[in-house]
Amino acid sequence: MSTDVEVGRWEDYVDTASSLTGFGGGQDISYVDARVHEKRSVTIVVNNGQLVAFNRSYEAGLGIRVFSRGITLYGSVSTPSKSMAEYVLDGLAKRLSNLRGWGRVDEYTLHDVSSEDVEYVVKEEKPFLDHIDDSISILTDLDKALRDLAGIELLSRHIVINYTLERKFFTSSDQVVVSSTIPRITFFAHFTGKDGEFVSKNVLLGASQGAEFLDYDYLLSQCREHIEAMERVVKEAKPIPIDKYNVIVGPEIAGIIAHEAVGHPFELDRILGMEGAQAGESYVSISDVEVRRIGSEAVTVVDDPTYPGAYGYYLYDDDGMRASARVMIREGVVKTLLSNRFVASRIGMRGNGSSRASSYHDEPLVRMGVTYFQEGEYSVDELIEEAGRGIFIKDYTEWNIDDRRINQRYTGFEAYLIQNGRLGPPVKYPVLESTTWELLSRVSAASSEIELFPGFCGKGDPMQVLPVSLGGPHLLINNILVGSR
Repeated sequence: MSTDVEVGRWEDYVDTASSLTGFGGGQDISYVDARVHEKRSVTIVVNNGQLVAFNRSYEAGLGIRVFSRGITLYGSVSTPSKSMAEYVLDGLAKRLSNLRGWGRVDEYTLHDVSSEDVEYVVKEEKPFLDHIDDSISILTDLDKALRDLAGIELLSRHIVINYTLERKFFTSSDQVVVSSTIPRITFFAHFTGKDGEFVSKNVLLGASQGAEFLDYDYLLSQCREHIEAMERVVKEAKPIPIDKYNVIVGPEIAGIIAHEAVGHPFELDRILGMEGAQAGESYVSISDVEVRRIGSEAVTVVDDPTYPGAYGYYLYDDDGMRASARVMIREGVVKTLLSNRFVASRIGMRGNGSSRASSYHDEPLVRMGVTYFQEGEYSVDELIEEAGRGIFIKDYTEWNIDDRRINQRYTGFEAYLIQNGRLGPPVKYPVLESTTWELLSRVSAASSEIELFPGFCGKGDPMQVLPVSLGGPHLLINNILVGSR
C-alpha cells in the first residue's frame, strides 16, 4: 500500500478491466469478470488531548476471476497494465485447463443474470478529504470537554476517526457493468477510568457519510452518556443473584445476536462446509428453509445492505448482482440463506447479492451487509412495564460464541434492575448465557425503533475485514437465566 503516490490512474484500470471480459477462452473458460477496487483512507488519533497519529493511505488494483464447469480461479494485479492483466488471465485459463484434466470436479454452471450498466454514488454533504483540519479540531475540543466533565478520574482518553472512500468498477462477460463510490466513516473512543476500581468502555459510531457525520454535539452527548454509565458501574452498581429474569437487551446486544447467532450461520458457504476449517460450521442446513422454527413469532431478522446511510451499505455486490433485503428469519421460521452467485449455483440456487471482497487482491466471499432484528410495536417504557421483574441490559462489555453459533455469552455493561415494571438501581456486569434457540424462542416483544452500529466483520483465510452494520430494537426476552461476572 502506498501512502503518498497513487499507483496508476482510475481510467487506466477501468480500460484494462473492460478489455478482459471479451477474452472468451474456448472450452476451458466460460466466464470472466474484472473488478477495479480503489480505497483512499485517513486515520486520525487523539490520545489524552494530543494528536498522536495521522495517516493517509491509498490502495488500488484489479481482481480477475474466471470460471468453467465448477472451477473458479482468482488472480490480481496492482498495476493497470493491459499486458500484465492479460498475462494473469492467460495463466488462469491455462490452470483451468490443467485442473479439468484431473476429472474430479463437481461440475455446475452459473445461474443466469440480466445485463446491467449501473453507476451509483453516495454523496458527502461535507467531503471528508476537504475537512480534515476541522475533524482534528473536533476531536481535540471533544477531548477537553470530556476531561473537564468526568465525575471519575479518566486515566486514558483515546479517540480515533477512520475514513475510507471506496470506489469500484465491476464488469463481466455476462455484460454486467457496475460502478460505485461509497464513503464510510467511524468514530471510536476508548475510555479508562478509576474510582476505587478500574473501568473501561468503548464508543463506536459510524455511517456511510462524509465529515457531516462528525457533529460535535452528537459525539459529545454519546461520549458523555457512556462516561456517566462508567461512573454508575463503579460507584453504584451491585451484583445480582443468579436466577431467571425477564431481560430487556438494547440494540447493541440485539445487533451482536443478529450478526453472530443468525447472520454467520446463515451464510451458504459456511453451511456447505467451505468455512469449516477456518471459522467453524453452522447449526443451519439447506433443508431448514421455509420449514424449521428457531425463534418465537416476535423474531424477524433481516440483512439489508441497501439500508440508507448504514455503515455496511451497498447496492450491488462484487458479483455484479443487485442487493436487496434478505429476510433470514421471519416470525421465527428460517426463510432465506445468504449466498453469492458462485456458491448458490453449486446447489441450483440463485445468489442474492451477498458477495463482497475486502480488497482487489481478495476473492469475493459470502458476506453480510446490514444485519438487524426487525422492529416491533412497543415503546421502551412499555417493554419495561411488560417485563415486570427483570434486568434491563443496555449494552455489553464482552461477548463470545462457539464455532457452530449455538452457545453464547453476553456480559452487560450499563444495566439496571427492573422492579414492578420500573427501572431500579444499577446492576453490576450481568451475564446472559444461553443457546441460540433458547434466546430466540424466548423473545416476546420488540420496541418500535431500530438503532444500528458499525462493525468490522472478519472472514476467510487470509482474513478479510469488511464494514458492516448491526443492530435492531430493544428486545424483551422472557424467563432466562442471568448471573454476574
